[in-house]
Amino acid sequence: LTAISICDQVQLAGGCERLLVCGGGARNPLIMSRMATLLAGTEVCSTDAYGVSGDDMEALAFAWLAYRTLSGLPGNLPSVTGASQETVLGAIYPANHAI
Repeated sequence: LTAISICDQVQLAGGCERLLVCGGGARNPLIMSRMATLLAGTEVCSTDAYGVSGDDMEALAFAWLAYRTLSGLPGNLPSVTGASQETVLGAIYPANHAI
């Protein structure tokens, strides 16, 4: 189900030449093999193969989102997310320093 769900969305988005996978799924040989079969002609591999630890990907993504928010820059891509416009994601609430 995981492999089929991912591959269906890749195909709905028009396909791709390379699918980089991270997290636990990247360490699951059955999922990786199934996605490679379902996406014939697409290179399916772990982000580790490109120098980005799949275990670090979530932390890297949140760091990027935090940077975008702190810089007042949009963190979404409407052509990918379906949002009506680009927007800053999240908010910063400074701690109350009064004791």
